[in-house]
Parts: sequence; C-alpha cells; structure tokens
Amino acid sequence: MSNAPEPSTTSKSLKAAHLSPVLSDRLVLLGYEFWNPTFDQFWNWWIKTVTSSDRNNTIIALANANTLNIARTNAMASEALGACDLILNDGIGIRLGAMMRGVPVPYNFNGTDLIPRLCRDSSSKLRIFLLGGVEEANLRACEKLKELYPNVEIAGRLNGYVDKDLMATPAIAASGADLLLVCLGNPLQEIYLTQNRDKFNVKVAMGVGGLVDFLSQTKPRAPDWMRKLGIEWIFRLGLEPKRMAKRYILGNPMFLLRCAKMRAADKELQYNADNQVQSRA
Repeated sequence: MSNAPEPSTTSKSLKAAHLSPVLSDRLVLLGYEFWNPTFDQFWNWWIKTVTSSDRNNTIIALANANTLNIARTNAMASEALGACDLILNDGIGIRLGAMMRGVPVPYNFNGTDLIPRLCRDSSSKLRIFLLGGVEEANLRACEKLKELYPNVEIAGRLNGYVDKDLMATPAIAASGADLLLVCLGNPLQEIYLTQNRDKFNVKVAMGVGGLVDFLSQTKPRAPDWMRKLGIEWIFRLGLEPKRMAKRYILGNPMFLLRCAKMRAADKELQYNADNQVQSRA
C-alpha cells in the first residue's frame, strides 16, 4: 500500500476529460491528477517516506508536456501514468497549462535538478539503485553521485539495455535500495515501474528520463539563465534538432491547444453552472 499523501478531497483516480482544476494541493490537467506542492511540502513528505522502515514502492512520475501528449494518444502510457502514486509537474508547459486553469504552480520538479537536491540535502544515508542509459554513462553517473554526495550509497546499477524481467527487477528487489531511479524515457519508464510495482522492495521509485546522461556529462545542460526562465527545451532542441523537433516544435503547440480546449470547457461549465444558480434564484 502506498504512503503517498492523500488529497483532502475524494480524487484518487481522476480520468474524466473535464474536472475541477483545484483539489486542495492538487491540479487536474488533461484528465490527470497532479500533486502540486511547494518544495517544503514535498520535502516533509520525502523525509518521512525515506526514513520510514516501510517499503511501499511509491511510484512518482515527473510529467512534462511531452508526457501528457504521449499519454493522450497511447493507451498503455495513459494507463501507466494514471497508475502512478504521485504525478509532479516538470517544465514550463505544465506551468502554462496550469495557468490556463487558474492554478499557480509553486515549484518545478525537474528530475535533473530535483535528484541532486534530494541527495545534497538528505542528512541520513540514501541508498540508490540507478537503472538506465548506456553502460559507460550509467557507471559515470553513479561515480558522480558518490563523489558529490557523501550520504549517497549506490545500492546497485544496471544499464538500460539489460533484460528487465530476468536481470533488473530481481537485482533491484535484492539491493535494499531506498530510491529507485529509472532512466528509460517516457513512457517506457512509467510502464516498467507500474507493471512491476509490487516487486521492487524500495521506498520510492521515480522515472527521471535523461538524468544518467546529464549526471555523466554525456550531454550538456542549458545555462542557468535558460533553466530559470523555463526555456531549457530550446537549448535541447538546438543540440538535437532531429530528435527533439517532433517533441517541441509540434508537441508544445499541440499540448497548449489541448489545454486551451480544456480552458474553454471550464468556462462553459462555469457559465452553465451560473445560469442554473440564477434560474433557481
């Protein structure tokens, strides 16, 4: 049973196309329920979870605009995303979509920034299993984690090309890791995590996309000023235009169009509700 924070309003499984956008610290966007905390709220939950003796395999998805685009057109991706215990916002696209629903987003949970911060600020030992990337990059990423963060212990690691059922899942379960980081990209990482959720024997499992490549410095990150402005995607598009063109040049406008349609539906629902109230008066 997951120890994910419970909403104050009944809302565990939200799949309808149009739902109330705010449920206490929740955001509903394109039919998916996000936990929308401040970093301090997340940190309090995180410390309680990783210092507990419970191993609940709590699955976290860090969802950006591309994650939701894929989920809207891929049934397996949609099912996997909806089965995650927590969905946290990642990137300017989600922030803009939330703004269209009138919801402020207090913190950007970008995995490449979040994981180093959790490792840096953890006062107790944090045992990590890292799955994903090519062998050399995975090894360098683990070495970097140990070098930068004295409290981090690598409980195990495997590249992303091993057999998941025969090698990865049993190795994770036997590792004693607190935190499982899976870097397989969307939607493979969420599908793998949710299909094997009862086998990992970890406290938290998180899909973190390209973390291995950035930690190992296989790929450079955007300058700080671009990251602060939320336009790191432009930097990534410049580095890999062929691979990223569909995601950003086509995907970003499509995502915003979907959000705009939901915003129009919100207004229509509100208009109808107001008319019903007036007719009863």
